[in-house]
Amino acid sequence: MLAFSETLPMETKDKKIKILEVAEELFANKGYSATSVREIAGAADVNVAMISYYFGSKESLLKEIFHFRSDFMQTQTDEVMGSKGMSNWEKLDFLIDQYVKKFSSNHWLHRIIVRESELNNNPDIAEFIHSRKKKHYDMITGFLKEGQRQGDFNKEADTLWTYTLLPAVIKFTLYNEAFLKTTLEERDGKVPDENELLENTKQHLKKLFRKILEIKE
Repeated sequence: MLAFSETLPMETKDKKIKILEVAEELFANKGYSATSVREIAGAADVNVAMISYYFGSKESLLKEIFHFRSDFMQTQTDEVMGSKGMSNWEKLDFLIDQYVKKFSSNHWLHRIIVRESELNNNPDIAEFIHSRKKKHYDMITGFLKEGQRQGDFNKEADTLWTYTLLPAVIKFTLYNEAFLKTTLEERDGKVPDENELLENTKQHLKKLFRKILEIKE
């Protein structure tokens, strides 16, 4: 994993981050297979040898992008999920807020995931992406099952299909922004900005999860 150690010079950290960001955008727009290390080096204004030195290979570079983007919020999320001072409903709201924020701020990463089918000829990368998805799935469904065990969430709710609402609704918002703005303008007489769309997404998800997870009397 890319280590942004305090012992690393700031210039080294900045170069690594610049390479990651450039590669991420190229992979998202052109595809992983169609993007060369030389092209990444040119766009990042570094030489090919530097990319090899920092990351070893294009495959390792892609893995570092996933680590860099997906691990940044993990510590905070783990702390909140383990907090004794928050109810499960408060934790659920936090989780939804974090995932909307994570998806919206990392749109290049999720374009890469959408292009995942082209990576099927590289089993190692395909398995790596699968493992990252599975990690998030296990974390969320584990939290939902614990809430069911504690009697806060409806035990009849299917945690797998409940989980799918998170990526499905968020991705629809991000990848259909123009459609949503047009439709909402027709319905409400006002074009929402990006922040309003994301806030609407959060509130809609919270309502959906409550409908599914509330215990029916």
